[in-house]
Amino acid sequence: MENTFPKIMSAFQIITRKKSTEASTLAKQGLQELKIIIQNAEALGVNFNVVIAPGLLFNVRQYSGMMCQFVCELKKKRRRGGMDVLAAGGRYDGMIASYRNVKEEAIMLNKELQQSAVGISISLDKLIQAVQEGGDFSEATTSNLDAVVCSLGNKIAPRERFLVLTDLWAAGIRCCLIEASSLEEIQEQCTELSVSHIIILKETEKGTVRIRSWDRDRFQEKVVKIPDLVENMQRVIKLWNEGCAEHVIPLSNIKNDSRISSGDSHEAIVSILFVTMEKLSANTRKRYENQIKSQLDSLFKRLSGEVIVLALSVDSSVIRSLTSYLDFESERVFQNSLKVVIERHQRHKKYLMEICDEMYELKLKHTNAILILYSISDYFYKMFL
Repeated sequence: MENTFPKIMSAFQIITRKKSTEASTLAKQGLQELKIIIQNAEALGVNFNVVIAPGLLFNVRQYSGMMCQFVCELKKKRRRGGMDVLAAGGRYDGMIASYRNVKEEAIMLNKELQQSAVGISISLDKLIQAVQEGGDFSEATTSNLDAVVCSLGNKIAPRERFLVLTDLWAAGIRCCLIEASSLEEIQEQCTELSVSHIIILKETEKGTVRIRSWDRDRFQEKVVKIPDLVENMQRVIKLWNEGCAEHVIPLSNIKNDSRISSGDSHEAIVSILFVTMEKLSANTRKRYENQIKSQLDSLFKRLSGEVIVLALSVDSSVIRSLTSYLDFESERVFQNSLKVVIERHQRHKKYLMEICDEMYELKLKHTNAILILYSISDYFYKMFL
């Protein structure tokens, strides 16, 4: 039995009308979840047919709740009928819970935390075939995002965010929705995605959004009314693109020595310094330098003045702690913040003291420099302004 949602609801009335039975309760819960999923899909502008298939069962032990398939009719199958599955997935709450149980028993996780997840597996070969059949595949291009949309607070309905997204998409602005619990986490995700503009909805600011844009070496922010968002974003992106064209930094301008020259130039003058546990050979240093240049090139183009990259042999968790807790306001404040970092990463105590001493010296000598901490093991980085 496969049909539209209204017809499936009608067919299930024989079960849902019964009172106080387990089957009735589960059927009502499942239908309500499907209704919300379809409403959210429509709010995001999805106009494909949504077919409800109660008999769709695959890997039932892997999923908990909704399961789905994304299908289309490819030419090779039209002759004999049938649809090709381009992607399949579902909700993974049960799988996450089983993994959490192992770590909770080892007292590695907070038992009160509840987690949910939805995901899909994509058949890339079938997806490419579908695109090729739909038109000239050679003209298909990929492009970076212009902006991201996110919300701060728990009271903003998904529909509000979806309406903002669809308005931006309709205007040709490339954007996506991200989930984050703090402004720092939002900015971190934007750095990883190389996105310069953030659109933030706040539960305390009804009818308006905040546009937060990276300009040279800092974020600029303004509040606009939601009806005026598209026009403002088009203007912001146009001005930003024009600014990038004027201040593009060729890779040859990026310096790799330990000296930083200062001046009135708008170009970022970058130094890459290695503070590693083991001494690196010249070839290894060169390889890491090229890796850093390649990964951070788009970021360097948005910065100006002195930029110092500290290449470290620690993982991303240590980088996060250093940027979150270190404070260079004074010698006493610095020493207290250093103790906090060391307490969180005891096994790196000696190495962390070496890193922090280097950072302190750099902050004293180059007060206006932008400091970037880079993990050569995780390819992860964070800015320390």
